[in-house]
Amino acid sequence: MAELKLPTLQHFSTYSGISTDEIIAKILGKNGKGYGVSYTSLREKHVPDHFVIGTSLDQIRQCCKRFKMERNRNANLSVVDAIETYVKLHPGQKAIPIEARYFAIGKNMLVPVNPVCVFISKVEPKIFWPSFWKTPGKLEGLPSAIFGSVIRRTYFNRPEYRGVGLEFLDLSAPNKKGTRGATVHGLESFPDLTDGELRVETDKFLEAYLFCQSQMVKEKKEDRKPKEPPLTPLFPDWD
Repeated sequence: MAELKLPTLQHFSTYSGISTDEIIAKILGKNGKGYGVSYTSLREKHVPDHFVIGTSLDQIRQCCKRFKMERNRNANLSVVDAIETYVKLHPGQKAIPIEARYFAIGKNMLVPVNPVCVFISKVEPKIFWPSFWKTPGKLEGLPSAIFGSVIRRTYFNRPEYRGVGLEFLDLSAPNKKGTRGATVHGLESFPDLTDGELRVETDKFLEAYLFCQSQMVKEKKEDRKPKEPPLTPLFPDWD
C-alpha cells in the first residue's frame, strides 16, 4: 500500500457529505491504485508556463505525446484541446505565478490549496483554477461548498486578495465518450459554509484519515516481523 498523503483541496472536497466509514473505504480504495491518468505535469508546469511565459499549446501537446501510457497520453491531450477552446474565447490573458497555501484541519495536517496562477487585469485580477476532471458534477452540492469555504479562508478573505476574483475553469465532458468543454465559474458559484459546518466535515475526514494512517503503520510492523521457520519434528518419521 502506498504512503498516505493529504489530498489537495479539489480532491479533499469530494470526501464531504459521507460518513466516516465511507471516507475510510474511499481512502483505502484509492490508495495504492494506479489509475493510469495523471495531470500533474500539466497542472504544475505546462499550463502555468503557457499563461506566465507564453509556452505554446503545440509545445505542450508534444510533451503530452511523450507520455508512455496511452490512456494518460490521450487524457492529457484532450485537456490541452479544451484549454485551447478557452484560450480562443479569452485571448491575450497574461498571468503571474502564485504559491500554494495550506488549510489546517488538525495538528500538522495541512490540505494544499493550489491554484496555478493569477490573471493580470486592471479591472479584476483573477486566481486561475483549472479543473481537469473529465467526469462532470464532482464539485456539486456539499463538495462545492467545501471548496468555496476553504479557498475563501486561504485566499479571498485575506487583505492582499481583496478585489481579486476566481476563474474556475471546468474542463469536464458531458459523458465518458463526449468532448470536453470549457466552462468558467466565478467564486459566487461556490457557497460558503459557517466555521461550524466546515468543521463537521473536516473532523470526519481527519478521523478517517488518522484511522487509515494507523492501519498502515500496523501493516508495516507486521511486514517487518521476522517470519518463524516451520517447525520440524526432532524425530521425523522417515521411511
